[in-house]
Amino acid sequence: MKKFLSKKMVAAWVIALLVGLYSTFVALNLWAWFAVPILHLPNLSFLQLWGLMLLAGMLARGNFQAVSEGDKNKWATLGTAVEMCIPDEKQQAWKEYWDMEPMRVLMDGFSSTLGAFLSNSLVLALGFILHSVIS
Repeated sequence: MKKFLSKKMVAAWVIALLVGLYSTFVALNLWAWFAVPILHLPNLSFLQLWGLMLLAGMLARGNFQAVSEGDKNKWATLGTAVEMCIPDEKQQAWKEYWDMEPMRVLMDGFSSTLGAFLSNSLVLALGFILHSVIS
């Protein structure tokens, strides 16, 4: 199961990376179509814009702070306390639910990745139409 799950996790990361690169492609076109002529900003390379998008995403999510060991211990203690509160007759149902958690995480990730791809495609199409009308 772990080997199967790790392959899925790697696939999810690769797909997320590809969608991130596609998002950069969309942003690069929008930058060239609108920011450069309207705001008189310089053109950016793909890698420059990708770096800016990574930075903006990190700052927006607040991922620049590491989780402390104390926080990890608090969550582990809370999880143990919750498991201890589950009656014996419900333990099997809890184990089945918990075993499905990685699959739920993967499905949530897949749906959000697909949503990002579709919304980026829509933005690219609308930006192209707007750019064509303006030009």
